Amino acid sequence: MTILSVLLTPCASTTRAAADGPAVYLPDRPLVRPAVPRSESSTAAHPIDAFLDADARADGLEAVPEADRPTLIRRLSYDLRGLPPSPEEIDAFENDPRPDAWERLVDRFSADPAVGEKRAEWWLDLVRYADSSGFEDDSRRPTAYRYRDWVVSAFNRGLPFDRFLQMQLAADELSFDEPDSLAALGFLRAGPSVGNERTPRTRADELDDVVSTTSAVFLGLTLGCARCHDHPTDPLSMVDYYRMIAVFEPAQPAELSLARPGELAEIERRTSEIDSQVDRLLADRIAAVGDPPANDPISTAAALEFEIRGSLWAARKPEPPATAPGVRESGAAAPETRIAPGGDPEKPGDVVPAGPPRSLEGGAVDFPTPGRRARSSLRRSALALWMTRPDHPLTARVIVNRLWQQRFGEGLVRTPSDFGHSGDPPDSPELLDWLAAELVARRWDLRAVDRLMLISAAYRRSSRRTADLERRDPANRRLRRHSIRRLTAEEIRDSILAGSGSLDRRIGGPGFFGPIDPAAVRTGNLPRRPTDVVDGPSTWRRSVYLFRLRSVPDPFLGVFDQPDAARTCAGRLNTVTPSQALTLMNDPFVEAHAERLAARVLRELGSHASAERYLDRLSRIVTGRRASPELVRRAAASIDQAPPSDLDRVLTDLALILYNGNAFLYVD
Repeated sequence: MTILSVLLTPCASTTRAAADGPAVYLPDRPLVRPAVPRSESSTAAHPIDAFLDADARADGLEAVPEADRPTLIRRLSYDLRGLPPSPEEIDAFENDPRPDAWERLVDRFSADPAVGEKRAEWWLDLVRYADSSGFEDDSRRPTAYRYRDWVVSAFNRGLPFDRFLQMQLAADELSFDEPDSLAALGFLRAGPSVGNERTPRTRADELDDVVSTTSAVFLGLTLGCARCHDHPTDPLSMVDYYRMIAVFEPAQPAELSLARPGELAEIERRTSEIDSQVDRLLADRIAAVGDPPANDPISTAAALEFEIRGSLWAARKPEPPATAPGVRESGAAAPETRIAPGGDPEKPGDVVPAGPPRSLEGGAVDFPTPGRRARSSLRRSALALWMTRPDHPLTARVIVNRLWQQRFGEGLVRTPSDFGHSGDPPDSPELLDWLAAELVARRWDLRAVDRLMLISAAYRRSSRRTADLERRDPANRRLRRHSIRRLTAEEIRDSILAGSGSLDRRIGGPGFFGPIDPAAVRTGNLPRRPTDVVDGPSTWRRSVYLFRLRSVPDPFLGVFDQPDAARTCAGRLNTVTPSQALTLMNDPFVEAHAERLAARVLRELGSHASAERYLDRLSRIVTGRRASPELVRRAAASIDQAPPSDLDRVLTDLALILYNGNAFLYVD
């Protein structure tokens, strides 16, 4: 792979191309629920395990045993909540003798509001979310966070995935009894845009971003490759691309009011009330001071009115309704959409109708003719309803594959945003189809399908490698063991805050800026990020709430592979670099919270505990495991020999060492 191809690839780790294309081209296959394989294995009582065991049996591969309980609870806590389990949670699970202890733990962790925040991080990667527009201007989007908060809330409320999709494409065209439903349209505005220039070219680029992201995220298709020419490998033509452009072309960027029914009427009522009071008080004041001077009546009355209105508004001004970025159409009529040969909007070609790719239609798509008084063309809602048809060949497959990727490290299709000829074939086509059909049968309930994955024997396996598996299945395609994964950038930062006892668990609200070295923003004309922020309680929130400037990514998170927000990212890179170790050992944020962790341990154990107890408590907080004999042997002397005045410093150093260890950085 060339340097240029890496730069042009959204996520190099998830776009491996098969040389001859997949053996199974998923867009061509109708979604049919396969029968669950029969097996005499006790683990295969679970449908997921039955499919996996059948595949592995054909290859003669033996599975590794189940992981121990400290490993399982740490894995589950990070996968669901993005946070470490507390020592008390670990103890409770280790000592739970009930046969359904695992299922109970899954249900309890699944109900934690942190689940919505963790899933939102994954979804925001996909939809290229940021709090600024990007490019040279990179202007801030002060209300963009309302889309992020809507995503968190939707996941925590268990919003069915079909509605989750429909609201993001067409909440304004469909009737949803949901709070702040129009905030979902932030999906269509989440990408980068040139805010200070409006030309046919910039508009074409905005529409390309919407169509490319929509097709990749929801359909697993690289339709954006057909902007300038027919797709090189898939049956997607330029006509298909511009048919999708026509769906979104009537929708123009707009700031939308999120006022609830009656809220605007109440604001108008209160405003009218204040206006009436101003009129009465103004009349009383003029009567008290006499008629204004004959040569200056208007200015005197205006000055009095300004003074009175200001004093009343200062204490009683109604708050305007919240707004969020979205789109708005001007009515039923839609502009013509023309093919742009070579992708040049200045050289329009033939007119094309709105519609999805013709190779995927599988029947007529109902694009209704709106009435003359309609507020929109209804094209986006028609597309969204077509995408969530129970028999759609891609939508359910794509989302369950992404969910599988979250739970097992790789999707059953290992190119999760490319189900076409250039993508990887599914490791188990029958299992993928069974999961997709199960999602539809369960009314698109992601939590129900997620639970099926989490209670499977496959999820609970150890990540221990064996010589046979390394030789015969080094990529772990048959899932005879669990995959090892490193903590994400956000999980690292949030775990450090949780370990020190500092993490602020408030959900939602405007993004915050963390501390940053001023040198990091002294580049060109980009001094837009505040450099005077001090590490403190206002910055100790979860990383999902950090204000994301496209031009100045957060340096700490960037070191640990948080992707930029230029385009959709289907999976994180996982690099190992010297700068990561240097950051964890020397970053002021890490050192400050290592000190707070040491202070926490001293508070909990007192200043006269044994070295073994201090080390055990530190290790359980940071890694979820008891201190190993090797750690105790190496570090106990430094604690025992430290004078009381230096004990906090010694514990701080030990905390920094633990934060630099693989036992902290890797889930298993």
